[in-house]
Amino acid sequence: MPAYPLNSTMRHRRKLPPRTVIAVALGAMLWSTAAWAKDERAKPAEEVRFSAAAFRAGLKKRGLTELLDLYLREFPPTGRTATLLMRRELRLAEFADLQRPDDERKAAVAQANRLLVEIIQENPKDRRRFDWRFTLAHSLLYDEGEPFFTSILYRGGSQEDRAGLRELTTRAVPVLTSLTEELSTEYDRIDNLPIRRFEKLERSGYIDELDRLAPRAEYLLLWALYYDSLSRDDTDPARASRLNRILAIIEANPAIIETGHAISRVQVQALLLVGMTYRLLNDHPAAREHLDRALNVADRLDDTGERERIAWAITLARIERIRNDRDDGRFDDAI
Repeated sequence: MPAYPLNSTMRHRRKLPPRTVIAVALGAMLWSTAAWAKDERAKPAEEVRFSAAAFRAGLKKRGLTELLDLYLREFPPTGRTATLLMRRELRLAEFADLQRPDDERKAAVAQANRLLVEIIQENPKDRRRFDWRFTLAHSLLYDEGEPFFTSILYRGGSQEDRAGLRELTTRAVPVLTSLTEELSTEYDRIDNLPIRRFEKLERSGYIDELDRLAPRAEYLLLWALYYDSLSRDDTDPARASRLNRILAIIEANPAIIETGHAISRVQVQALLLVGMTYRLLNDHPAAREHLDRALNVADRLDDTGERERIAWAITLARIERIRNDRDDGRFDDAI
């Protein structure tokens, strides 16, 4: 914090409650902006125009979340959806602030996801609805769920980890299942459009958006199913059901594991996922085959940066390879 002169004005200001200080700062900032604009009317418009969006983005970038929160309350964006989206961004900024206590960060991202659920429910026909649902599922799994599945994957996990992961995967799996189904329906609808409407939609970029989203949604669904299986006991019939569903999706779309990593950037991770799936289904030869393929593909990568990006997958493939040999009774190989 900067060292202010200890004059009487500053001493009194320090005694104000934090929210009062923020309100004073915001009021002064807005007043000075208005006064400056009034004095500068003779200049071109681009020199005096105030961009609310840029102002909000600047506050968020600088971590001034309390000031941004107050600004949004006083000057909300036009429309309820825009307001909810901005409030979600605010909660995400709080989640991204590593200086905050873990409990505050967890509460912030959970609130961000609740806001996104609200947005999705209120805008069932919005063009952005597919992307919102993908974002929701991704955040449930990787923002809220990461501590749980990391503990399970690398350290075996606890019952608390499994219960926490289950609460999130039972929300994410239906979202991704319906998303992939509705994307397929949307493709069918587009294919049956008259040529002029199809070309107009294509020029708008909408089809390109779908083409980027569809494979990502299917890939994320695979991991959601796997994480859901991790959250369940061996005796739970739903566990085998989830695992077999993963293999069925791969069988229907083998490009997920066959497309070279340099092109897909997920071949190593996908092979790892399939290998782990076979291990949990006690098909140890198939698990060994796919885990070895994952490690071989990774070993052949020339891009150092890419190897660093997927280092987690390489490490996990080695751990799973040992676990698979152990489960298969090949203790010498495991050692």
